[in-house]
Amino acid sequence: MPSRHVGRPATAARLTILSTAVLMAGALAATALAQTSAPSPKPKATAAQPAGPSQTVPSVAQAPDPVFDEGTARRIAAAMLSYSAIEVRGGWPTLPANAKLAPGASGADVTLLRRRLEITDDLPPAQARGDVYDETLAAAVRHFQARHGLEQTGSVGAKTLAALNVPVSQRLRQLAASLDRLADMDFTFGERYVVVNLPAAFVEAVVGDKVVRRHVVQVGRPDRPSPQLTTFITTVNLNPTWTVPLGILKKDVIPKMRKDPAYAARMHLRVLDGAGNEIDPRNVDWNSDRAPNFTLW
Repeated sequence: MPSRHVGRPATAARLTILSTAVLMAGALAATALAQTSAPSPKPKATAAQPAGPSQTVPSVAQAPDPVFDEGTARRIAAAMLSYSAIEVRGGWPTLPANAKLAPGASGADVTLLRRRLEITDDLPPAQARGDVYDETLAAAVRHFQARHGLEQTGSVGAKTLAALNVPVSQRLRQLAASLDRLADMDFTFGERYVVVNLPAAFVEAVVGDKVVRRHVVQVGRPDRPSPQLTTFITTVNLNPTWTVPLGILKKDVIPKMRKDPAYAARMHLRVLDGAGNEIDPRNVDWNSDRAPNFTLW
């Protein structure tokens, strides 16, 4: 399918790698996938924007809409208006850290959970009263989890509780940072493009404004993040060789080799000397504090 980019080969597609600040930074960055199937002109809801109890929120793996498209900035702005209104009304309650919230539970914490989910339209107002954790409440919890890129268990585990207790003011700051980052990005959308979502650790291939492929990817840790870039894809190399970066070699591979001399062989890593000749890992002093004079690939 031809690209809409003038002056570029018809086979080229755009690639962008998004940072943590895009689409709500932090541990819940995967939330951008939680968009609803609400028809136009009503804006699509994101995890940053209450979606409404009557709407269906697909799971992260099933969401047909891309994490990054021409409407992303517009939806984030709409979400900020929604959350600003919630903030003016006093925000939402904080659930106790030791709350036991799962189907079958009852009590004051369940009542508080119902109130919390009603405020963000995950639970219809008519069902917000009560102190029993029934299937209606479990469905509302799954709705919230889907919007935030969490596993849809219907129970409030540690990750769901943490997401529920993020203050609305913090959500607004995250959204504002996301909007600022998007404004600074130099990206022109074409008929086909690829997005790597670093904090969520997945990649999407988009054709005609819909996701046609989505896969989990390996990304850097927060203290050693993957680089961000935007470029054109002109060649695809299947099963390429990979030279282990010096930082990973020193901080990850060498400590593992010290504990387990068979680690390199198990991971199918080859050790090369300065001339590119393969050497036996057993001949390397893995306990040396000197800079390594070999490479792994």
